[in-house]
Amino acid sequence: MNKKPKIAIIAPSSTISEELFHKGVNILKNNRLDVFIHPQCQLKNHASAGTSGQKSTAFQEVITDPSIDIVMAGRGGNRAAHILDELDYNIILQNKKLYIGFSDSTAISCALYKKAGLPSLWGPVVQSLPLLNQDSLDFFFSLIHGKKRPYPTGQSEIFYKGKGSGPLLGGSLSIICAQIGTDYMPNFNGAILFLEDVGEELSRIDRMLLQLKRALPFEKLSGILFGQFTKNKDTGTPFGFTLKEIIKEHTDGLNIPIITNAPFGHTETFYALPFGQKATLDTLSESPSLTFNHFNF
Repeated sequence: MNKKPKIAIIAPSSTISEELFHKGVNILKNNRLDVFIHPQCQLKNHASAGTSGQKSTAFQEVITDPSIDIVMAGRGGNRAAHILDELDYNIILQNKKLYIGFSDSTAISCALYKKAGLPSLWGPVVQSLPLLNQDSLDFFFSLIHGKKRPYPTGQSEIFYKGKGSGPLLGGSLSIICAQIGTDYMPNFNGAILFLEDVGEELSRIDRMLLQLKRALPFEKLSGILFGQFTKNKDTGTPFGFTLKEIIKEHTDGLNIPIITNAPFGHTETFYALPFGQKATLDTLSESPSLTFNHFNF
């Protein structure tokens, strides 16, 4: 990328945390980005960063601004999906920008891909940047600045051997499941699915994986990456099943490459993924590999 990219920050989900947010903004500025903070980031509507109308207006404003290259979520939380009906996807397609976000922003990535065919960068939000380790940050900025680096899957566990190619689609399990049956659920046939989540009951992870397995279905995927499922809960009557047992049950018999413990999720080790870009997952050797098409500005 020859010019200094300009990145616009909006808040499609919950209200921002001032201290983390401003630390994140400084990290962006220190990594050769021209930063514009949309005033909508300061709005509040209960725990939400303004109304869905205020959020969608901010989104459309930064999308149609010709000086902006990238749009990034200020934080995650809740209610990003509420803006999807209010976005003009024809205008979004005519003014292509790279959208960056994860967690609650998974809903936006799904919508942009389904309604406009646009990939996005499933990566950190602004206020999660200060929480990442240095190599995760370096990888994130290498993707933004068009520098190719191998995706670090070396510590991942191979569940099933194989090799498959297709678009990388996925995100937070609960948000993906919430898109089932809506106009914003992408077609996962032939895709490489990636999943993670945070703070979920093990019983809910089990239920959501069963739902997703039936809805996609898993048999039509080209591969699966399970990332970090952090802060899992097992309240009430002990569920008994471990996360590994749950994953094994729902992937048993699939003739596709599958890895677990991949380095993405709500952790300090979070290597961003290009949602919607073609990728290849290869687990035929001792160490798994994930290769994908990089973004070009």
